[in-house]
Amino acid sequence: MGILDNLFGISSDPDYERPRRREPDYETSRRREPDYEASRRREPADYAPRRQERTAPNQDLPSETAIIYRSELDQLSRFILDYPNIETGGQLFGYWTGTGTPVVCYVIGPGYNAQHYDTKFVQDWDYLQRVGRELHDRYRLQHIGEWHSHHQLGLAHPSGGDVNTMSYGVGKPGFPRLLLCIGNCTRTTSTVNAFNFHENTPRRYVQAAWDVVEMESPFRSIVDTELQRLILPPMTRQASHGQIRSTRNIVQESATVGTHWLTESAENVETMKAFVGMVQSVFPSHTIKTEVLKTGEPQIAIKGADACIKLPYGFPAKGPILTDEKGRELTGDSRDEWEIGEEPLTTTFGRWLSARLGLYR
Repeated sequence: MGILDNLFGISSDPDYERPRRREPDYETSRRREPDYEASRRREPADYAPRRQERTAPNQDLPSETAIIYRSELDQLSRFILDYPNIETGGQLFGYWTGTGTPVVCYVIGPGYNAQHYDTKFVQDWDYLQRVGRELHDRYRLQHIGEWHSHHQLGLAHPSGGDVNTMSYGVGKPGFPRLLLCIGNCTRTTSTVNAFNFHENTPRRYVQAAWDVVEMESPFRSIVDTELQRLILPPMTRQASHGQIRSTRNIVQESATVGTHWLTESAENVETMKAFVGMVQSVFPSHTIKTEVLKTGEPQIAIKGADACIKLPYGFPAKGPILTDEKGRELTGDSRDEWEIGEEPLTTTFGRWLSARLGLYR
């Protein structure tokens, strides 16, 4: 679904009734740089472990990093766990560094009148407008992006609707870049992945590694205190994190690796969702989850069967790889060879799936 629908007045859902288009009062001044006193100002980029950056920052492309304070990552976890079976969401406030890296300083969740569905979230527009105005006018925080959950759907990347909405929104006045966070959860833990969009490549988003500043955001306590009658806190008391992709645990990728097939287009994301559905049909009694390895390669994990399907760099020219849960490749016979032709990729995957995974049911 399109998580910026209520911001730009569009919807990727044909059944969604478009809300009356209104621009936030703080829109016209959102592009101004935060006016902090020099004695209080410290660029969060100073915390970033620059020696771990894979490439030199390029302001004309999406950043490979997203900076977030520990308190805000915890806040995201609590909001996501509030709604383990339906979508929820909210907005991200902060600013951008000189090299185009987002800095998340304050996270808000759903308003009272937000709409939660299995595959769609619509923010309470009045709540967003009121909170956004206060955060900008009082604290000079910019609206830098959106977040929403895919709860237990197993999709850790933006959907086709998400990409359509973000590519429409990025490049609008005041939005040369946008950050989108996608949350997933089990009953007890949550994960959040960050994706950066840039107006120069609106559909070629980059999955960013989190650079977590291990402290409370300097805005969290003061905003919660001064706006306590306005801000709606999460109901879940404690954050509970699964593994996140951060600058401290990613494996440095070779420059020859390039971009993965999954991130090249919205259509590929939809194809990946079809793959997941096909695996679920083969294993109806198992939990099927999509995961991103430390290398950045996605895989489909079949919980309880000790089997995973990894889509390596070079896919689909290179075939899927069947591994156990520890990443050890499972060998097969000659009928398991992957051959692509003019047929749809889902057909090729289905044939491979029948040959490789039929033995593991």
